[in-house]
Amino acid sequence: MILHGEMHDKTGYSFNVAFGSKIRKSFDFEWPPKLIKTKPVAVKDLAVGIVNTSDKEETVKLDVSGFEVAGKPAQCFVIADPQNDPQGFNDPDKPQRIAIVETELESFEGSVVVKPYSVTLLRF
Repeated sequence: MILHGEMHDKTGYSFNVAFGSKIRKSFDFEWPPKLIKTKPVAVKDLAVGIVNTSDKEETVKLDVSGFEVAGKPAQCFVIADPQNDPQGFNDPDKPQRIAIVETELESFEGSVVVKPYSVTLLRF
């Protein structure tokens, strides 16, 4: 394979590739790439994940401006060790200790309290 490339006045690159004597291909692309304006897309759901690596319960303020979620319910999925042990695990020979618990926030008011050593997923 033979590869030959050139830069053109900092506006793009051209590459010529040859595989033996029969297959030849040229590639051109602009640099920097042009930004393409897109139309807004309707968002059906919004999901936010929060990881708390602290040994304390934390209140997390969420700025979700642009999304109409204030005062609306949200599904909440939490995985955490009930004993707040950062080394906690499920032992196959014992009852399940750590599991995903699903609850519902009746009304989201801009912040959420997360458990120590947990992963919380909110779905609006």
